[in-house]
Amino acid sequence: MSRTNQPVISIIIPVYNAEKFLNRCLDSILRQDSSKFEVLLVNDGSADNSSTICDTYANTNSNVKVYHKENGGPSSARNMGLTKARGTYIAFVDSDDYVMEDFIEILSLNIKETNPDIIFFAYNHLKNDKIFKINNDLNKSLDHKKILELLANTSANNFLWYPWNKLYKKSLIDKNDITFDSKIKVGEDTLFNIRCYYYANNVLNLNNPLYNYVSNENSITQTPYKAYLNKNIADHFENRIQFHQENSPVNNIKYYKDIARYYIEHSFFLLLANAINKPGGIITRELNDLRQMELFKFLFKYYKPSNRITIKMKILIYLFKYKQFSLMSKLL
Repeated sequence: MSRTNQPVISIIIPVYNAEKFLNRCLDSILRQDSSKFEVLLVNDGSADNSSTICDTYANTNSNVKVYHKENGGPSSARNMGLTKARGTYIAFVDSDDYVMEDFIEILSLNIKETNPDIIFFAYNHLKNDKIFKINNDLNKSLDHKKILELLANTSANNFLWYPWNKLYKKSLIDKNDITFDSKIKVGEDTLFNIRCYYYANNVLNLNNPLYNYVSNENSITQTPYKAYLNKNIADHFENRIQFHQENSPVNNIKYYKDIARYYIEHSFFLLLANAINKPGGIITRELNDLRQMELFKFLFKYYKPSNRITIKMKILIYLFKYKQFSLMSKLL
């Protein structure tokens, strides 16, 4: 293929039972005033009409391709998209979300001007018929030294969350063999992003809201007990610690303190909510089982509370650290 026909941006969309929202998502992309992009639909074993919708768009739009696979989750779908993408840059869009009308235009302009490894942009959060702009307040441009400094403060910033509010240079991903871990069901985005940021030499931060994230009422914090969650968090932690231990610039106490805050002030409360929701569970026994997890031995060795959590959260963390499960259950 000639270089002139190569798309600038490949947009990868995992699709699973998305018939209610898929047209809105695809129409928002295809109305872009540009031809320098391709759309890769990865139908992840949908059981509804999503497969037909994907085929229809692919048959009527030359820059839309569809790939059908057995259900394996969003990570496996994104990984398949990465193997098929031809663009210089990669964007991820979730099928129940949609993009702004100047999405491609603004990203293309900034690519041309700065040639960044990653672009991290603001987005709109749509919830209960209200729109909340989620700003990107980081310095506009980060070199590799500043990126490493940022990686020591992941607990205070949400830049590792989500792949859909970022644009990635494909050569960065390919050169460093970065993929999504399909075994991790919660938090897989952070493991992907921490590797991308670590290997990046320049990151461009934009405060333009280019993406519309629509709240999913079936999120992990709102759904019932997840039997896999404890192991998922433990595997997530092991994956992240291994990454730091294998890369000396991020293998020291400064990063361990940040990791401790990240898991204690984020993941712990997911685990706590899950324990409360366990059918037939006895809360004190569930809390004791949580406390026996190996990761907490590491985390409490380095953890110091931040000023971003509430007094109640600090009390719950303190009681959990010192195994005061009866008092915890009363407070909960």
